[in-house]
Amino acid sequence: MTKKAFIIVAHGSRLESANKEILALADNLKHKLSGYSETFHAFLEFTKPTLADTLDTLTEKGINHIIVFPYFLIEGSHLYDIKRIVSKYEELHKNISFCVTSHIGSFPGIEDFIANYLTLTS
Repeated sequence: MTKKAFIIVAHGSRLESANKEILALADNLKHKLSGYSETFHAFLEFTKPTLADTLDTLTEKGINHIIVFPYFLIEGSHLYDIKRIVSKYEELHKNISFCVTSHIGSFPGIEDFIANYLTLTS
């Protein structure tokens, strides 16, 4: 049986309120995503859990398919950090399937989303 998990990975901030936004987003996604055994959040800097912490938790829980969603607008160096971390886990856990999605800025329709949002707020 496939046990699928989703991790939303954000930069992390020194501001606790910013980190709480990611926690709330992950919690809201938990209710919107069906077919996932677990929905988690992780950060790259300034706060915990780190991506490695979260991957450790999921591998210990027996999850066999992990989708990592980089919550970033551009393909900067942190996207490479995420891919590097996930690659290490792929080497250690051959029985688990890992998928790192594209960053938000590369999603089809992002321009329409921004234009619609600006229209609504102006």
